[in-house]
Amino acid sequence: MSLFNKAYETYGYHKSLVGMIEAGKSPLLPISHILKNVQIEASINLNGEFVSARALDKKSKDPNVPFEQPTIIPVTIESGSRSGKNPAAHPLSDKLDYLIPTENNKHQEYMNLLANWEASSEYGDIKLSAIKKYLDGETIVKDLVREQLLELDKNNKIADKKINGVEPLQCMVRWRVLGTDVEECWRDKQLFQKWASYYDTQMQNNEKFIMDLCMISGEQEILAPMVPKGIVNMQANAKLISSNDTANFVFRGRFTDAEQASSVGYSTFQKVFVILQWLANNSETSFCVSDRTFLCWNPKGKPVPKFNKSIFGDKKKTIFVPSDYRKELNNTLAGFKNDLPNEEDVIIAAFDAATTGRLSLVYYNELKASDFFERINSWYNSCYWYFYQNIQSPLLYDIVRFAFGVQRGNDDNSKVEVDDKLLKQHMQRLFKCLIEKLPIPYDIVMALTAKASMPKSYNKKNREKILSVACAVIRKYYNDKAQKEEWNMSLDKNKLNRDYLYGRLLAVFEKLEIDAMKSRYGYTDNDIRETHADKLWNFYCAKPESGAANINGALRPYLKYLPDTRKNFYLGLIGEIMGKIGETADKIRNKSLEPCYLMGYYDQRNDLYISKKDKQEEDK
Repeated sequence: MSLFNKAYETYGYHKSLVGMIEAGKSPLLPISHILKNVQIEASINLNGEFVSARALDKKSKDPNVPFEQPTIIPVTIESGSRSGKNPAAHPLSDKLDYLIPTENNKHQEYMNLLANWEASSEYGDIKLSAIKKYLDGETIVKDLVREQLLELDKNNKIADKKINGVEPLQCMVRWRVLGTDVEECWRDKQLFQKWASYYDTQMQNNEKFIMDLCMISGEQEILAPMVPKGIVNMQANAKLISSNDTANFVFRGRFTDAEQASSVGYSTFQKVFVILQWLANNSETSFCVSDRTFLCWNPKGKPVPKFNKSIFGDKKKTIFVPSDYRKELNNTLAGFKNDLPNEEDVIIAAFDAATTGRLSLVYYNELKASDFFERINSWYNSCYWYFYQNIQSPLLYDIVRFAFGVQRGNDDNSKVEVDDKLLKQHMQRLFKCLIEKLPIPYDIVMALTAKASMPKSYNKKNREKILSVACAVIRKYYNDKAQKEEWNMSLDKNKLNRDYLYGRLLAVFEKLEIDAMKSRYGYTDNDIRETHADKLWNFYCAKPESGAANINGALRPYLKYLPDTRKNFYLGLIGEIMGKIGETADKIRNKSLEPCYLMGYYDQRNDLYISKKDKQEEDK
């Protein structure tokens, strides 16, 4: 019940936002209300006389109107989750099928609900009286035909003319009562509260509803016989709590009925439901990976970092050295800490639907802000690398995408895509590593290493991204394992790690061949063909000693195309690196390379290109 308790607490801090409609934001719904797409808006006056009607687009054409179709409407327990052959009626806004007399009992059920609410001396409203009076006249079809929203066929029946893609009888209708303080029924907060209070009294006076202890609030309440669906939009029919399986008795062996397994009050769970739905629809507190929804929020609504974007937000700052990166990280976190003191709570949850009707809480954690920021700092302070000379921390999404995805297409704009199931599964693993300060799983490290070791499988842009992401993750993995920073981001000429040295040697081989092609044929960077390092990369990784000998032999003819200074430089560097490799034990010299070879490759390659730039500056 921890999630429900925190959600209930969050509702208490945000109840002043109930029913507020803002452009670009999903509203926090009142109790016993849902958000529904509506196709028709009908306007009447206080005398119950028709004034006008219009079709609603999915998006508002008026910038001052937040939205068109999504509308707050009151519901009962039955209508809020209605389905089947005889769905229950809503008490105010409903489908046209319920608003006109038909052969079924839908219209009568709707009118009974509206009449009983309107007749309530304490919770009735003049808007309800006007709507009821208008519907009693049974002129709504004629009025909508006159407004050219409906058409009649030769038998004087409603023709099959869709309104914004919806069958006419399935179109939802909302009401505007002119001459009142708040003309729009879907914006009237007093009307929201009147329905919630009226429905609560109706439940208390109905014997079919059970009064018992709510396990969330700890108070005696009317228990919810069923809970609403649609916390997460992508699993609109999935419920977080369900106990309708009385045939197989999923609770058999422990309880005799569902209420013993879980008893939640209707009013309390309504608050839990609407706040979780609000959080899930708010881009500031949620993000989706495939069909899995992650939430991260503070109950008081204070801002927390987003995990689907850069920790630095939308800043376009270029960072060249690690010290500046760490300084920027500290400044960014300090900004969050100013708004979110150490003693505040941070809640992290993830939802996914195991079936179309069951919503699962697949991850949950509660942290104090001090622990939360310490863990964020630990991750971003250890997982970063150069991305085109700009130091960044790779997104969790990119780590998974490059570790388990494949490139679709062969042109320069082709992207790396990953299967949705793999994406959400591994995203949650990395999310847990970040939140709980766990080491990165070794299979992800090896997957990135394997992909970075296949340069021929990617275009140049993707190849560089994969290499940078792999180096960031590999460096974090080794430093976390050693519990200190043993691996930095610059070339370490004194490091005698065999794998690191072989990575350096591969970079030298590649750069030697590229320089020879430029010198011999006048190639530009865009003209460079596949090098021997690219061709033999996998063999080199599997048997580095043999691979190095093969590449070294193949490059001997290229030396004659280099100026003597460059030729001597490369020969000296190759001899230096191979001499250090020779100091390692013979039995491991030809063993397959460990992931850290990629850092040696990147550092040496980076050093060679930077050295070239420095030389050009000196020549100028």
